[in-house]
Amino acid sequence: MAFSLPADSNWHRAFFPLSAANFTAVGSPSTTFDNLFVTGSSGGGVLSSWTVGKTHRFKAAVVQRPVINWTSWLLTTDMGAFGARYWFKQLPWDDQETYWKHSPLALVGNVTTPTMVLVGLSDLRTTVGEAEQYYQALQLRHIPTELYEIPGAAHVLIRPSQLAAQSTAIVEWFDRYRSAVGH
Repeated sequence: MAFSLPADSNWHRAFFPLSAANFTAVGSPSTTFDNLFVTGSSGGGVLSSWTVGKTHRFKAAVVQRPVINWTSWLLTTDMGAFGARYWFKQLPWDDQETYWKHSPLALVGNVTTPTMVLVGLSDLRTTVGEAEQYYQALQLRHIPTELYEIPGAAHVLIRPSQLAAQSTAIVEWFDRYRSAVGH
């Protein structure tokens, strides 16, 4: 299956091809349907948050470094001018409907999946505020959630200790919701 991520704000368009790949994998004899998890970082964080707003298929999710609200992202990111020029046709105050329609926060009312939100505290690309919005929205909905903040981490983790801590946190979160094998 050929697939590429959209090069604009329409990340949600990737949901359907990824879902098709997921359905194919679920049909495999080596896949346990009761233990499906979803995670992604940056654009993958957008897709992960979009996915749990569209389906209840996954046991748990880890949304890493996401854009949750395209308006707040555009106004706080280190690449706001780029995003405004290449990803949107208008600025948020001229077309708030489009920004909201593409924001995973618009789908938070559908989320039932336990979701960890992960962010680097020095991330200027997808800022802490994006993660905090999603975490708070999940809390208000009483969805099991955890905010995992990595001190000193930018958008791309550089230090091995940060990568190890992140990987451990993700595995522990998924293990918390993993079904026993054979049940």
